[in-house]
Amino acid sequence: MDTTAVLAKLEWFIDSPKLATTPDEVPSRAQVPDLWREMLQYGLSGKRDSILESWGGFVAELPSVEHFVRTRLHDVLILFQDESPSLLYVYTADRGDINFFEGRLPVHAAVPKPLRGVWQSVPRSLRRFYAEAHDGWTFLASNAMGPLPLQDWCFLSENQFDLSPDTVSRMPMDPQHVVTVFHNGAGDYLCLNFAACDDDGTASGLIYWHEKPMEPDFVDFWPTMDTWLGIFMENADPCA
Repeated sequence: MDTTAVLAKLEWFIDSPKLATTPDEVPSRAQVPDLWREMLQYGLSGKRDSILESWGGFVAELPSVEHFVRTRLHDVLILFQDESPSLLYVYTADRGDINFFEGRLPVHAAVPKPLRGVWQSVPRSLRRFYAEAHDGWTFLASNAMGPLPLQDWCFLSENQFDLSPDTVSRMPMDPQHVVTVFHNGAGDYLCLNFAACDDDGTASGLIYWHEKPMEPDFVDFWPTMDTWLGIFMENADPCA
């Protein structure tokens, strides 16, 4: 895909974006995973294979993402914002409009302090994704429609959700034990409910509807994420 056109679209959202399209264009001082650097030397088929390999077992939970990577992904580049790198998944939608998913650097340090007490109850494959593939993978324009960066995971009890004491008392779960993981871009979230864990200690799934905070849906976490992603990706153009 034409890099000039990609940069022009990125400038809608980012001030002075920079791209690396070949390994030689990655600044020597940049802290970039070797796999990302190596990926830039491959053709599209090789990039797709590398992406799916880097996602490991996580992609098996999300067939819609595997389908997207295999049939809709146009290119993979490294994006630099203020010298901070991320992996840019380039595709088009609605007959040619350039769009992006952004995969941030994997988490190598400790997880944010508010999450440390519940981290071991996060699904194992999701923890591996954050440690080995990306600290969040979202639609770049909105930072939504994918697993959020850990810094954006929030407990429903936090002030931004503005839940009144009366609302909280009538909710069928305790918002202090529910964490948002995936934002649909319209105010609703796929969450992990740490007050209701499976037999192996893994938190269960829950959808928080902002217009119906007292009526969450208790769901299977992975199939729900796959469904939400699949609906969003329906507008992605097939590669020729």
